[in-house]
Amino acid sequence: NESLQTSHPIKIIIKTLDDTEVKIRLINTCDADDENVGILSSISHNSSLPLSRLPIYNVHPDLLLSDPTIIHNSKSNYCKNGGVMTSAGCACPPGFMGTLCELGCGQNRFGQDCGGLCSFRTKECRGVALCSPFIECACAPGYMGDNCNTQCSPGTYGNNCFQQCGHCLYNKPCDIYTGSCDECEVGYLTPQCSEAYVYYSLKPALSSDDYGTMKVSFNPQNGTLGYGTPKIYQIQYKEVGEEWRTYVSRMMPARFHGEEALLEDEVEEVIENLKDGVMYEVRVLFMDANLNKYDGELV
Repeated sequence: NESLQTSHPIKIIIKTLDDTEVKIRLINTCDADDENVGILSSISHNSSLPLSRLPIYNVHPDLLLSDPTIIHNSKSNYCKNGGVMTSAGCACPPGFMGTLCELGCGQNRFGQDCGGLCSFRTKECRGVALCSPFIECACAPGYMGDNCNTQCSPGTYGNNCFQQCGHCLYNKPCDIYTGSCDECEVGYLTPQCSEAYVYYSLKPALSSDDYGTMKVSFNPQNGTLGYGTPKIYQIQYKEVGEEWRTYVSRMMPARFHGEEALLEDEVEEVIENLKDGVMYEVRVLFMDANLNKYDGELV
């Protein structure tokens, strides 16, 4: 750690012996009200600005820190909680951290390592606007309004309360600071309950060659979405207005390319003993290795 007391811009050059993760943090002194003012900050190459611009970077030997760029292709933005995808990874809004900005710092916390503290007093982050590289300044997580004094309404959370809660069990509101739920609806991943477990998003192909039978086929290489890897598939069917019935559950067929297991590009099953003149619905469900599955409206 290095200490420096100055009000002037400074320039920092870092040389490393190998690929090293570099993080620079500036902590201001206390203000007039004895409040701790902690600003997570960094330095950019040839910058005359205060230390407030750069997130974490991997720095190669003998190179100065360099600015990343925003990736504008929305399909590449897997960042969560309002994060922005850049050439160096996700740039997280204040109050969230992690590779995908998936972790909320919680009440009265902010910063890339959640080490920042808004206040030692009871007001915590109320009335505080925070800024982060690549992201516009916004109210601290849990607050909104012109003065950032209004708590998020039930069902919303995060900076400026812009984020919507996930599928919390019994429609309970999520935590206004992190978006976490106490419990999730079945089929959703904790803690934010916003991402479903692995599922097949397409309609299976149906055909009938023989009386009382139906051939069901699907391609697991296309249409597989959600969290996790499919290990088991289920074929379910039902008469219109009735409950779903599982016809078969099997291990997902795969072929090996070296040590890598690749899913087969077509799976077929034949449902037998169907009634004549009856309308049936058919769907395909996936399960991961822990038997987690999603069977909601997306399948």
